[in-house]
Amino acid sequence: VDGGNAEQERLLIRKLLSNSALDADVPGVDFASGAGVVDAVAAGEDALQTILTVDSDADSGPGTLRAAIEALNDASAAGETGGAILFSGSFEIVLEEPLPAIAASGLTLLGSGSSINGLNLPGSASGLVVLGDGIAIDDLALRNFAQAGVTVVGASGVGLTRLVLRANGIGLLIEEGASSVTVGRGGAPGVEAVLNAREGILVRGSGTSGVVVQNSRVGVGAAGGNEGNGGDGIRIGDGASGVVVGATLVDEASLLTAQAVELSHTFSGTATIGGLPAPEGTVIQLLIDGVASAATSLGVIDVDGLPGFVFTLGSAGGVISFEVNAVADGQSFEFEAGALTSVLLAVERAAGVVAMPLPGANTIAFNGGAGIAVEGDATGNTLRGNVIHSNGGLEIDLRSAGDPPTGVTANDPDDSDAGPNGLLNRPRISSISFVDGLATIRGQSGVGTVVDVYAAVAVDVLPGVSADPARVGGAVTFLGSVRSADGTFAIEGLELGRASSLTALATDSGGNTSEFGANFEIGPGPSIAGVTPSQGSREGGTLVTIAGDGFGTSTAVAVFVGGREATVVSGSGSEIRIQAPGGPEGPMPVVVVNPDGRSDVLFDAFRYVGLHLVLLQPGWNNVTWVGPETPVTAALSPLAGFFDRVFAWDGAVQRFEGFVVAAPAFINTLTALRPGQVVWIFLTAPVPLFWEQPLPDR
Repeated sequence: VDGGNAEQERLLIRKLLSNSALDADVPGVDFASGAGVVDAVAAGEDALQTILTVDSDADSGPGTLRAAIEALNDASAAGETGGAILFSGSFEIVLEEPLPAIAASGLTLLGSGSSINGLNLPGSASGLVVLGDGIAIDDLALRNFAQAGVTVVGASGVGLTRLVLRANGIGLLIEEGASSVTVGRGGAPGVEAVLNAREGILVRGSGTSGVVVQNSRVGVGAAGGNEGNGGDGIRIGDGASGVVVGATLVDEASLLTAQAVELSHTFSGTATIGGLPAPEGTVIQLLIDGVASAATSLGVIDVDGLPGFVFTLGSAGGVISFEVNAVADGQSFEFEAGALTSVLLAVERAAGVVAMPLPGANTIAFNGGAGIAVEGDATGNTLRGNVIHSNGGLEIDLRSAGDPPTGVTANDPDDSDAGPNGLLNRPRISSISFVDGLATIRGQSGVGTVVDVYAAVAVDVLPGVSADPARVGGAVTFLGSVRSADGTFAIEGLELGRASSLTALATDSGGNTSEFGANFEIGPGPSIAGVTPSQGSREGGTLVTIAGDGFGTSTAVAVFVGGREATVVSGSGSEIRIQAPGGPEGPMPVVVVNPDGRSDVLFDAFRYVGLHLVLLQPGWNNVTWVGPETPVTAALSPLAGFFDRVFAWDGAVQRFEGFVVAAPAFINTLTALRPGQVVWIFLTAPVPLFWEQPLPDR
């Protein structure tokens, strides 16, 4: 078979083999023998009889979708189950009459990217109507139907993947007791429901339960643009229960030291995490060819005043690398007998929660109504982990008769009221603090609820998204989860990026998710745009300007270069001037830490090089040249435009040799500077400057 989707093809082949298998033990599928013994001949015959190919874009006749549905419906009425409809190519089918409902059970429909267009049909027409159980529909577009693009009516075990539902009355309608309907489950893309006149997805009706909507885009096109539906993005009502939109609710159970000898190679160094010094106790692991060979903790020794480590290898035949708290730093080394190698291990984040989407998250945005609405007596509906923003109503709205005009459901003291999702009380973020750039968020939520914290606005994630007008929610990034044990919660170690507004959701043990809590405004925090100059002496002392925004406006701002703290000379909201500390040669991260502890890092922003810095004051200076013998013009090039003459005593001839800017060559008798030579130099700059001299060879 060839339906264009390998996963669906495998499922179809498995279905053919299991349905035609001969029982090896008790009838039907059992634990000991499964479906039985494969009968390849019967499976082949079933395939010939029940796999129908659509190879025509006509409305009716041989090879059409209509003919295939009618044939399998007839087979089902005669007692046969299973079957498949495979599109041989990508067709645009413009219907002249509504398609028959799919009544057959166990049907697989692989659309190969085809589109079904209902533009010419009457206002009562829907696209595909699914009545049979166990139906899978994949890779198909349904457009321009006055009612729903796809309707699932009372069926069980229906799976929908890779569907485009565009410009219909409703994108997807699931109703009248449908159960165990999965949309995009298991990592497969779900539906793209866009530009529909009313809801993108509507789940309704008493007895409708077990619907799971994941990995879908509602109101958002394939390129991420605004293609909102006219009504709510997703609406759940009229008694539907146990619906999951996004992530499901999971119950958490929840030295080797020595000195270098002739035949050994010793590594010593320090580590940074997110550009900040790694604390004592951080685990450093040495690997040879990717296999862990030794481990130690920072703080066994000090290296240049920081918690450090030492490893000595007697011999090695492979590539040597390191991990910091189980995160690789990306460097690798070859064994070198007798060598002593100093290393700085740098990882972006090895001790904290790194923001990542919850499995199954949907994107729901730009819809005319709420992002997700739950109405009436619909309960047990879990709405976690989604990217949801920029909708016309609340991002999540538990609609009850007592809602105030804003639509926000007020918390009540004992949370004993009834209504959609039990009108579960919203969580409240009460405080935030930072340690080493990682946030601890505290607040209140119902006892036993799982609290999810989100960035409602984060300029580095979705720059065009602003806070919800009602100041309740919107979620552009999932940050982390924690269970409230006693009515309070604290979630630690969160990387907030450029989030400027936070919010939270609560979900109870019955699967009911609340509306978003009130937004907690924190500002965007520091952001480093650039570092000038980008290199300086390994001895330290280079004056460096850090440009960006969101910096604290006082010298209480802390700056780290390669894990070592710099001296802050001046600071404003958009610029910080520092004097760089010393450090080993090579590229280093620069970290700005605001007084509240929030930080930003720019990796490989400043490079230490082999330079010696000599501080010159305006006017005459008597200093020593420490570099190798160098032509005077090259030696003075770092000061170009800021000096006008230099003189040095020549003991051999007992006179001063000089170099004057723009003077004739016969006057400039000083042609080179030699190691240890003392010179007089006149600095014309109005402020002190550093003269960067190369260091002598080690």
